[in-house]
This record gives sequence, structure tokens and C-alpha cells, in this order.
Amino acid sequence: MRDYPEATWMALPQGGVVVTVPGIPLQGWSKPNTTVYFVLPLGYPAAKPDCFYVDADVRLPSGALPHASGMQQVPGLNINALWFSWHVEAWNPNSGSALTWMGVIRQRLQKCQ
Repeated sequence: MRDYPEATWMALPQGGVVVTVPGIPLQGWSKPNTTVYFVLPLGYPAAKPDCFYVDADVRLPSGALPHASGMQQVPGLNINALWFSWHVEAWNPNSGSALTWMGVIRQRLQKCQ
């Protein structure tokens, strides 16, 4: 992804890929930055991405877990992370991309709730 030169990806045995994007800045959270993980599913881009993960220690300022989140292992990686149940309503496979999905993730992370 051109805007995230540190991003890496790894093919998953069941299909799709897991993308790792380090150094994403946070404001208002328990730490100043995080690594983001997400899966581009088998069939992508016709199949839209769904949900994402951040470092396990990301919390609200109160120390609580964010809304619609929980601890899970990142698919294909031996990493426990904070999973966000976050979904995009409209996905156009002709114009949607990993960069589009990162924009959706960044918008969610701007809302410290």
C-alpha cells in the first residue's frame, strides 16, 4: 500500500491474506500508536474486508475495552490482539482496496469509544 510503506502481508493457508500495518498514530487512547492487522478474504476484492485488530494493550483512557471489541488471535499469526467488530456497509469491488479499508479503520480509531 503506497501510503503505508512499512505494511507487510502474508498468505493464509485457507486463502486470503493477513496485512500488518505498523506505526498507526492514535489520539486519546492508552498509547500513542499501534500496529493494525486485517484480513483480505479469499475472493477479495469482490469479497469485502471485515473487522480488524490492533495491539492487545490498546484501551480507552479509562482502561476499559472499546465498544464492540475483544481479545482474539490474529488469523495466521501467533499474536493475541484487540479485535474490533467493525464492518463497512457499502463496498465497491471496482474501487475498494486495502487502502480504502485502512481509511475505514483509521476513521474508527479516531473515535476513542
